[in-house]
Amino acid sequence: MAEELTKALENFDLCENERYGAELNDEDLKVSVAECKMSTLGRIVGEKSISFSGIKGFTNQIWSFPRNLKIAELDPNLFQFIFSKAEDKERILRGKSWLIDNQLLLVKNWSEDVENSKLTFNNTQIWVQI
Repeated sequence: MAEELTKALENFDLCENERYGAELNDEDLKVSVAECKMSTLGRIVGEKSISFSGIKGFTNQIWSFPRNLKIAELDPNLFQFIFSKAEDKERILRGKSWLIDNQLLLVKNWSEDVENSKLTFNNTQIWVQI
């Protein structure tokens, strides 16, 4: 596998306009922040790792196919859910907490000061029937 990766990287080449990086202007930043404001972050709390296809199947089935939902895997068991409609985002936030494959999916609203850490996901409310 290491040899295959080495060969693939040897064939990797940037175009001339890609060699010096990308410049982001204020408009790019505004668009990105606006998209993030329409998103939530979700962390799977448990021993198993959930795949991207697993979380996508879960959101389609349990969250009733939110229209144009985009999902980004940020880390193992950490996902960003980008909604096109504020109503869908609010419905998901109101419905927390979620279970996927007997593991807890904690969902938090995105904010500019949110950190990509487990500390952000240190509590939730759950109902227990006795």
